[in-house]
Amino acid sequence: LTDVTVGSQVLIQSEITNSQTKKQPFAYIVQIKDENDVTVSLSWVTGELPAKDSLSAAQSWIPEEAGDYTVEVFVWASGDNPDPLSPLRTTTVSVS
Repeated sequence: LTDVTVGSQVLIQSEITNSQTKKQPFAYIVQIKDENDVTVSLSWVTGELPAKDSLSAAQSWIPEEAGDYTVEVFVWASGDNPDPLSPLRTTTVSVS
């Protein structure tokens, strides 16, 4: 994530793979926090991934203020079940 400016749309995208032999429900969750560790955006998409299949999941964000942000990506068993299906992914983004 480079050259991010206030008001521009940012797409946070991940490849999700189900290596199991059964279908797997999932929740792809993107949380964005500002420099003060305050959540400024929380979005998610849920679905079910067939066995041995993969997909690209994505959520968009439009930053409203300049600054440094932390992007956290979670893949859980569902929105109601916070059992992680993958490790937490984190990156930082500077918005100008």
